Amino acid sequence: MALLAIWRHLPTKTPAAKFLKVGICQWAIMSAVHWGLFARRNFVFGRPFATAVVTPLSNKSEAYPTQVLQVDITVPRPWRVWAGQHVFLSIPGLGIFTGLRGHPFVIAWWDRDRSGLTISILVTSKNGFTRELSRNANKTFRAFIDGPFGIPHDFGAYGTVIMIATGIGHEDAVRPWIVKPWMDKILTQDTGMVSLHVPESGKQDEELGTHSKIKVTSTPPDIEGLLRKEIGGGRRGDIIVSLCADNAIADRARTQ
Repeated sequence: MALLAIWRHLPTKTPAAKFLKVGICQWAIMSAVHWGLFARRNFVFGRPFATAVVTPLSNKSEAYPTQVLQVDITVPRPWRVWAGQHVFLSIPGLGIFTGLRGHPFVIAWWDRDRSGLTISILVTSKNGFTRELSRNANKTFRAFIDGPFGIPHDFGAYGTVIMIATGIGHEDAVRPWIVKPWMDKILTQDTGMVSLHVPESGKQDEELGTHSKIKVTSTPPDIEGLLRKEIGGGRRGDIIVSLCADNAIADRARTQ
């Protein structure tokens, strides 16, 4: 409507009208390509639509005041997934106004076998779409995927990689991995360290596994001290700081 109103009020032979035509053509081409890719991703002849299975992972607690959900999405047309990619998820079964809109989620992990590709996302139940997901836990829905989006970053070119993340999913994903006995030998050869900060009162600090590589503390993280220690510790090569955190933590990291 806005483009039509501008078009009607512009003289046809002015430079502004020419620029408007170019903009309209670019918008039309990009929209056609986008919806073409959307149709290719979701509509495959002879295969069912994508399905989303909602599974609750945790209940509300002091550490996690909101419910955490895992959504496993089986897609009809697989693609090569890269770490850091995200998709827009639509589930019409959750309601016309809520479910038809695309909601962005980062792909937490994925599984590809002969039967196809299944991507998994972690969701914090809050309002709107995520609240409807929590109300319909342990159910299967027809879903639509828009994406994937995001460009993977190669950390192999850096001598030191510092990853700072906040939110859901980290502890549940790390715990079963580090307690496996056959991982201890590999971890003793690794120079990396993982520090989990779970702000929950009354908890004692603990180390997971037998390799002293992962430590869980109940105090908030000292972002400034961590970065000063790592950057000023005589590390070799370039250093990269990767952030997947809330605004407060991200701002503290950027000021260093």
